[in-house]
This record gives sequence, structure tokens and C-alpha cells, in this order.
Amino acid sequence: MAEFDESKHPRKKDGKFAPKGKSEQRLKELERKFNDNLPIKPNIKLTKQEWALWYKAISETKALGYWSEKTEDGNAILTIENNGKHKIVITSGTFATPKAKEVYSFSNSDKMNDFIKELKK
Repeated sequence: MAEFDESKHPRKKDGKFAPKGKSEQRLKELERKFNDNLPIKPNIKLTKQEWALWYKAISETKALGYWSEKTEDGNAILTIENNGKHKIVITSGTFATPKAKEVYSFSNSDKMNDFIKELKK
């Protein structure tokens, strides 16, 4: 019998299973609210240094043993800062095989933090 893979069945903060795709709808709502911070899609564009910072954020999170900031459907919210640029990278997968799904850019950390608060509601 196969083991239950918790990562394929994400939970909300209250412990209940998150409905699949609900986080994507929430992201679209937030994109409209924070209209100057639209995601960079479909090609995730990060500089080499930003990719390195993303992997560093993953390794620091791995040391904790869990994704500290998550969307409702279980994707990780990782933040990076490079030369005054603030970015959120929505990350899926595991520590061993992470995948950058979306990148949001912000002009300052306050806007980025407001976006994260809204994203986690």
C-alpha cells in the first residue's frame, strides 16, 4: 500500500484540506488589487543572483523542516531582495525539487508584506 503524501494534499491554517485551485483565484484577485505588481509570466525572469537567493531561501527554510509561509493550496511563499528590488516567488514542489511558479515584484518591502498578508487570508 502506498504511503499518504501530505505534500500532494495541502491544508489550510485550520488543518482542513485546501480546495484545489482556490489559491490561483486568490492570486488573481490580489493582482487586481495590487495592479502595479503583476506577476512576471509565463517566463519566470530572475537574474542569476536572484536565482541564487531563491535557492538560499529554500535551504534556509529546509533547515526549519517545513515551508514557513504558504498559500492555501500549499505553495510556498519565498521572498528575496536584491539591490533594492523586493520579490515574492511562489514555489511548488519539495525541498529536493522546488519549482518557481510565479514571481511578483514590489517597489518596497511594505507593499510586499501587505501583499503577503492579503495572500494568506
